[in-house]
Amino acid sequence: MSSSACTHVLETIELLEAVLAQLPQRDLLLAQSISRRFQSTIKTSPRLQRALYLRAAPVKDPKSWTINPLLRDAFLVWFVVPRAGTQNIYTLELLDWTKDEKRRTAFIYKDASWRRMLVIQPPPKKLSIIRFWNMQYGYSARTAEIPFESHPSGGVPMSSLYDLVHSFIYDDNLSDYNLSDDGISDDGISDDGISDDGISDDGISDDGTVDDHVNNNNNVNNNNVTNNDDDENYRDFELLILDSDTGPQITLNLLRIGDYIPDYCDEGRYLFKSEDAPSNAVSELDLRLVGQGLDEVVARRYQFDESSTDLLIKRGGVGREEFNKWLSERDPFLRAHWASVAVGN
Repeated sequence: MSSSACTHVLETIELLEAVLAQLPQRDLLLAQSISRRFQSTIKTSPRLQRALYLRAAPVKDPKSWTINPLLRDAFLVWFVVPRAGTQNIYTLELLDWTKDEKRRTAFIYKDASWRRMLVIQPPPKKLSIIRFWNMQYGYSARTAEIPFESHPSGGVPMSSLYDLVHSFIYDDNLSDYNLSDDGISDDGISDDGISDDGISDDGISDDGTVDDHVNNNNNVNNNNVTNNDDDENYRDFELLILDSDTGPQITLNLLRIGDYIPDYCDEGRYLFKSEDAPSNAVSELDLRLVGQGLDEVVARRYQFDESSTDLLIKRGGVGREEFNKWLSERDPFLRAHWASVAVGN
């Protein structure tokens, strides 16, 4: 292509948009730093904004949706298929961007683009939350809903999922609530591109979908639901994506099981909190009591129902094999342990 032809393409918005639309999501995001024209074209193009998960796509097939690949890569533990891995304070702090100060600063920056990115496309218009406790008087469940019809992105953004989980893990302690005979009392997201280190330049993992759907034969005993891992009881959160006739729905389960409440949270509370996140996002929710003093069987309806999610491996969820590989690559103890097991075999 001659230089004059290139100039014509670059100076014609429709042609430039068509070229940019061929880029992978990460490259399209970073292309905003090439020039003001590129940035302006990307920011003002509905087509390109949808490709970046910054603007809602229309619902064509209500049971067809796609997970945001950049978010899946950067926040992998949010997208684990239920009972395929452990989603808690420990695995959250193993995310790649948490280890490097420069990248961590870029991620928690208040205007980092990931905060406005939609979790899935097309997006749900509301986020349902279930905060689930197991306390001395039995299981308790409270629910809330956050509408996002008027959100700039047009649906549930990653910022809400991240801030709520961060708040629940680091701030939402029992001391924040008064206990009574009725249970817990009612006290209780500028610039567009993610900065150079905001999302790793490593690209999206090629590991993708590794194993099959979570085995439906998970063991359920009278005391716990297990996946043969001792740390299953220490899940802090779980993301459910549900098909419906009007489009996908998202539920975020916040789980406090047994007496496990982290007492080593001070460092992460400040290191990983986004700059504009509320000090305690969970306490600001209008949580409604839906069950208290629940027995184990009833409690599972809120937490352990295998049919309660359509977040499957074949639809982009993170399965057990992929999660274990991810975990072993970041945890020296597990890497050494599994290496010894392999040698022993």
